[in-house]
Amino acid sequence: MEYLGENLLHGIACTMEKFTTSESELAKYIIENPDEISQMSINQIAKKIHISPATITRFCQKISFTGFNEFKHELKRYIDLTNKPTVSSDIKEIASGNE
Repeated sequence: MEYLGENLLHGIACTMEKFTTSESELAKYIIENPDEISQMSINQIAKKIHISPATITRFCQKISFTGFNEFKHELKRYIDLTNKPTVSSDIKEIASGNE
């Protein structure tokens, strides 16, 4: 699978049919809760979703990351990228509204 970058969550959603049942549960949870996942450790996620840390590692490798740490780093980057345009457009709207 190619590097997902700015389309990380969309890429995960499009790959669902390649995942095992446990990986699919993880994928759904990531898509629905990216902010939460980006703040959790692999063991916290495993406990919350009732899967093993090894399943999380395999999932990350299946979507072309070396492991969970690299995935988590990219997820944080993805969240930052998706939040930036919203903030700047809000600023523009406020600035143009005051003129």
